[in-house]
Amino acid sequence: MKADDSSLDPEEVRAVHAAARRALDRASAWGIYPTPTSVILEAASLKIAPKSAFDPRRITEFLLDKAESAATALKSAIAKVFGIYDADDQLIHIDDSVHKSKQNFLKLHEAGHHELPAHRSAFRLFHDCEKTLDPEISDLFEREANNFARFVLFQGDSYASMAVDHKFELRTPIKLAGKFGASVYASCREFVRTHHRACVIYILEPVTYCERTGASAEVRRIEASPAYLK
Repeated sequence: MKADDSSLDPEEVRAVHAAARRALDRASAWGIYPTPTSVILEAASLKIAPKSAFDPRRITEFLLDKAESAATALKSAIAKVFGIYDADDQLIHIDDSVHKSKQNFLKLHEAGHHELPAHRSAFRLFHDCEKTLDPEISDLFEREANNFARFVLFQGDSYASMAVDHKFELRTPIKLAGKFGASVYASCREFVRTHHRACVIYILEPVTYCERTGASAEVRRIEASPAYLK
């Protein structure tokens, strides 16, 4: 199972949530559904690079050029790159071949790097990939950016407030995913993490089949509500 990708201490949580609130306030995005990612980025003076800029060869050239011109050491890109935050140009590169709901989270994750002052002062360039987003090797900045994206996408407590008015069933986070412009995966996690009732969800990797043992799937992540843990 993948390790936790969002643990922060209370002080870090307060700082991230304060930055996320400012982003929502600046864009006047509270209560607008699905969460208007493009408006939030525009209000932050962030732009999305054109599709052609994310061609694998061009993005490699972009990274190398940035590393040489800015004398900046890039965090190692072990796997497929999904998103890049270029602080110099206030530009975000997103792989638009992934599902739109995932793009929304990636855009807000990169915006988190932009909105959190410590991130901008420590690095002039961020790039994120499967490995750096993997909780086993993610650092504090990645967890903070994940929490920023989560808070903005689900508009603070708005998701939790809606969830309690719906049936206590798996179809509810699936329905709310579309309401907020989130992936079903992110919505299911948010549903369990914020629900007042005792509940837990197991998220599995794709099912595989072995001739001797039959169908099986590794556990990708387990989320439990505070009441369940208690």
